[in-house]
Amino acid sequence: MRNEEAEHYEEYLKSIIELVLKVKKPETSPEYPPTINTQAKRALYDNLEKDEALSIAMDAGIVNGKHDDWEGNLQKEKHLKYKIVKPVLEAYHQPEKLHPIFEVIKEQKDYK
Repeated sequence: MRNEEAEHYEEYLKSIIELVLKVKKPETSPEYPPTINTQAKRALYDNLEKDEALSIAMDAGIVNGKHDDWEGNLQKEKHLKYKIVKPVLEAYHQPEKLHPIFEVIKEQKDYK
């Protein structure tokens, strides 16, 4: 009985270690493709139903299309939302995700 309990405890500890590594270094997790290699891309990927192509396209659009100091500036936010994010979502037939994904985008340090 004791050996069985020790084995279960050892398995439990291994699962805890794996979980800690996933949290500490999510980029090493097999849950993400190699191209989803930044925190911002992971946030997009997680919120866009794990659509790798859409996440990469969205990230590239944001990085290349955003204006400096866009957050908090209504005109610059509208530009990013309607001229960059919306067309990408429409190209992938998911325009209904505009408002929720824009909130995710606003939270990402990589896009500030």
